[in-house]
Amino acid sequence: MNTLIAFSVAPFGAGEELSDAVAEVVQIIRNSGLKNRTYSMFTEIEGEWDDVMRVVKDATFVLAQKGLRTELVLKADIRPGYTNTMDGKLERLESSIKKNKKSGRCAQKDLTLYAITDRHWLNGETLKSQVEKALKGGATMIQIREKDLDEKEFLSEAEELLALCRSYGVPFIVNDNVELAVKIGADGVHVGQSDMNARDVRALIGNDKILGVSTQTVEQALFAQECGADYLGVGAVFPTGSKDDAEVLDRKTLMDICKAVSIPVVAIGGITKDNVRELKGTGIAGISVISAIFAQKDIQNATAELLKRTEEIL
Repeated sequence: MNTLIAFSVAPFGAGEELSDAVAEVVQIIRNSGLKNRTYSMFTEIEGEWDDVMRVVKDATFVLAQKGLRTELVLKADIRPGYTNTMDGKLERLESSIKKNKKSGRCAQKDLTLYAITDRHWLNGETLKSQVEKALKGGATMIQIREKDLDEKEFLSEAEELLALCRSYGVPFIVNDNVELAVKIGADGVHVGQSDMNARDVRALIGNDKILGVSTQTVEQALFAQECGADYLGVGAVFPTGSKDDAEVLDRKTLMDICKAVSIPVVAIGGITKDNVRELKGTGIAGISVISAIFAQKDIQNATAELLKRTEEIL
């Protein structure tokens, strides 16, 4: 049965004369053939129970056989069906830290499933009702994107969705309309390359709001980061009908952008529950979708399924 042990073997006493005895203990552990790692106070060793305990015994007795009073401190983690827990625990910890780390004003976990509104698929529903279904399904960020509404209607709708997102504890982002975002106190703004310069947007929204920028090259990504962007929207990663002028970005460019910047990258464009797994290993922090949520008959279940598949690749 796989066992991970953290233990310390030490002779009573003090002084440099004991260092050779301790070195013998460490050498026994290293020669065991089992996975091990030595720190300043403890050594970790992983393997089958009998093998691990045999090494602990040998390491302990090497001191006792020298006539030294020996202290053994041991802690074991026994997990049936698991292997590589020594590294796995650290990897899971680092992953959790990364997801919860704040990038300026934005936690990376908020970008896992980023839903962008589109009224093309309302079919008699209100945008609010559809967004609430997405929130119930687990959408982690909402962006309102309106190109055709007049300012008064846009303002009213944005205020309504902001209140809804606040009730779910989910950040609410306004696409492009910086003035409106500031007016209603939205959580942030997203701009494209043809919109206002990201540096000017940051100056207008202040330092406490989220700024997202669409980019398609490493150069654009680095510049957006320099201008104060909190995350990047990169794509289109697949063919999409949501934007008429969207060019498909190759996988290598997506990966190069992720490696070049220290802020999170969100993949966008043509992503569905059927192709999202193809983005595994690219370095993205999450995905941004429109039709994969709002064009579906069951928005809540579609969101939940997409969230599950996205979390599996991150």
